[in-house]
Amino acid sequence: MPRTDHALVRTRTGACIGAAWALLWTSFLVAPGVAHARPGGHRSILVGFAHGAGAEVRDWAVRAGGGSVVGEVFGLPVDVVRVPAGSTVREMLTRYRSLPGVAYAEPNRRVRAADAPMPDDGSFGRQWGLHNTGQLGGIPDADIDAPEGWAAAGMSSPTSPWQSAGGAPIGIVDSGIDTSHREFAGRVAGCVHRLDGSGDEPLPGCEDSFGHGTHVAGIAAAATDNRTGVAGVAFASLILVCRALDRTGTGFRADVTACIVWLHDHGARVINMSITGGGGRVIRDAIRTVWKGGGAGGSVLVAAAGNTGGTRIEHPAGFGAVISAAATTASDTRASFSTQNADVEVAAPGLIIHSTLPGGYGSLSGTSMASAFVSGVAAVIWSVHPGETATEVRSSLHAAVDDLGTPGRDPRFGFGRVNLCAAAADACLYRGGTATVYGTVSAASGGPVVARLATSDPAAPQVHSGSDGRYVLSGLAPGTYRLGAKAPGCRRSKQTVTVAAGDLTQVDFSPSCR
Repeated sequence: MPRTDHALVRTRTGACIGAAWALLWTSFLVAPGVAHARPGGHRSILVGFAHGAGAEVRDWAVRAGGGSVVGEVFGLPVDVVRVPAGSTVREMLTRYRSLPGVAYAEPNRRVRAADAPMPDDGSFGRQWGLHNTGQLGGIPDADIDAPEGWAAAGMSSPTSPWQSAGGAPIGIVDSGIDTSHREFAGRVAGCVHRLDGSGDEPLPGCEDSFGHGTHVAGIAAAATDNRTGVAGVAFASLILVCRALDRTGTGFRADVTACIVWLHDHGARVINMSITGGGGRVIRDAIRTVWKGGGAGGSVLVAAAGNTGGTRIEHPAGFGAVISAAATTASDTRASFSTQNADVEVAAPGLIIHSTLPGGYGSLSGTSMASAFVSGVAAVIWSVHPGETATEVRSSLHAAVDDLGTPGRDPRFGFGRVNLCAAAADACLYRGGTATVYGTVSAASGGPVVARLATSDPAAPQVHSGSDGRYVLSGLAPGTYRLGAKAPGCRRSKQTVTVAAGDLTQVDFSPSCR
């Protein structure tokens, strides 16, 4: 059937591929034909073709890249191409961009109304990790874009299937949970403990006498839009809790091991381990057992990277099958306590995080909190794409980030700070990937100076130092700037500074003043 131009998005049948193209690029052929696919509910990319590329070239290119045609964009030489199971969007984009005749390839992201609905939870305004407006003095949008992600995933509607069927179950190995807390009513599907160091099968009961587990559970899955308290990332997911930490927040490796296996066996698709000190072969073997080679029957495992501020690899985060989560601040910088090393896979908010505590609410800080955010996002990914394997969910998580620091993976942020909107396959404009420069302005002869600080970029923000000479210049896009400090009676002082997304850089000035 020839290509036509009478529909907004239309399907087509395949055409014969030109023999010359086929002979030249046979190595790219990975599918026998161009399949028909139904639009909607799919992961797809947009493949734009060079001017003059005919039907044969376009059909060959779709086949060569391994995708299948969902439709053609009306009025443009652009195909909507399905991403097959087993491939990631990033892999498909790389593949298609290398093919002759292809001008560009980009994600087929959703657009949305300008304002995503905000939940009515009483303390939602304090949860900068979900929705950052600068309420803690940070950078607006330095968050996981939770409201936008909920809307993109269809979770915001009161009639959404999420409200009744729920999302992917989340398992939590920690100090237990306050089962009577209103934020978890009707959603604690498993509640057991093992605290004696025996490693035997866990026993019924998981009440939290330390508070840490309740806080972690609230971040990952507290009820949302219930006119009270806080909101959780995967608010409709069932929660399974295995208490392995006692009232002092410590526990035995044997009991942690038993909990990991129990949670997996009872249906946890994501298992959160906001703990450190969990090394050794026994926990490693349990993790390998429940990961199941990253297949469809495996659980995704997430753990805290550690709170030393150093580079030592902590466990269980350091095991190969576990996602290591670092912590960020409300300004999208690395939290000072957050461990940084090559094992860090992703980052998430971890400083002054407001969540549930036994009998109420409160704020805690740590990579434990970051791990819970990541677990919630992973649960949403698996709920949106239930057919994915554990490995595919993990790969999707890598792509569902706002890249901070050095481009690509780096020791401070891994692939980046997680973004729920990206996880739900939506297009979210990120404004928080900026840098902050701070310091003091002091006269060369001594004493603070009130000065105006501006960069060589007229579009960049300007600030004045305070009476103590201190200043903070935030919201700088990554790049190199000529930064100057100017004050009456003082010679203008200039310095060059290069910043990357997420950087917090100190620059002090000592101008000569009369």
